[in-house]
Amino acid sequence: MLLLLESGRELALVRRPPEWSSPGRAWRLLADDQQRIGCGLNEAGLALVLAGEGGDAGSTCAGGDAPAALAVRLLAEGTSVAEATAALGAYARAHPHAPGGTVLLADGERLVAADYAQGRLRLEGCAAGCVARAVGGSPCGADPAAAGRAPRQDRMMDFLQALYVWLPALDEDDASERCRQALEREPLSSERTRARAVLDVAGGCLHWSTAGAAWRVVAAGGAEETLL
Repeated sequence: MLLLLESGRELALVRRPPEWSSPGRAWRLLADDQQRIGCGLNEAGLALVLAGEGGDAGSTCAGGDAPAALAVRLLAEGTSVAEATAALGAYARAHPHAPGGTVLLADGERLVAADYAQGRLRLEGCAAGCVARAVGGSPCGADPAAAGRAPRQDRMMDFLQALYVWLPALDEDDASERCRQALEREPLSSERTRARAVLDVAGGCLHWSTAGAAWRVVAAGGAEETLL
């Protein structure tokens, strides 16, 4: 399983300040300078991307039951998509008036887009194939207001579908390299791109870069290095 992220926000690897500390599994994530999460993964093989309003509308990792704080707990405690969706469902039921959001979740067996709002959780997922969401959480190509982004959304879907066909013939390094190359090219990359990431679930690695910088890779519990 692979998760891809292109963001208009400046994201950087979190160094886990004390207020974000929690017991459990090692995890890594990317967040901006306002502590809004972009994506993350843990050593158990659970990965997530906050694609909807919960990740982009001001919720942070530091305490409380905000979606981003919930994401930190998912990475610290979760081992599977099933566990993560159960926790998201419980959050949605306990906070029916909280802003909704979308979280993409993946483990070694399953990929899910989880939409939560008004006390309800809706899942779109598959054990095979691909799922793509635009900014705000809507399925790629489904948001009439996103006409300006349509070429990028179409290109992302075309790339994901083609990559899925080739995956049986690719090793993890080849698949990750194709993802990095795709995220560097137009129309997936644009003047608004500030960060991009590839989460290799099977390999337990997070690949990321900022605009104009070299790609870096970090394992869920390991050291960071620059990709040449």
